[in-house]
Amino acid sequence: FPVTIERSMKTRNYIIAIEDFTKSIELDEKYADAFIQRAIVKSELGDYRGALIDNNKALELDPKNIEINRNNIFTLI
Repeated sequence: FPVTIERSMKTRNYIIAIEDFTKSIELDEKYADAFIQRAIVKSELGDYRGALIDNNKALELDPKNIEINRNNIFTLI
């Protein structure tokens, strides 16, 4: 999925990117980075609630990750 995800993000095809991140999560439910990236895309689409849910899941999986806390702050602003 990495090439597809990268291409989706570069072309701002966010719906496809969300689908790809979701597939990654289905393959590995503990893949915190996929939750983080999906949260960023959801935020870009205005789905702030969904972004916070994904960020909180990522924080649960990787509590020491500073990027997750930063994403939560930017989502709330």
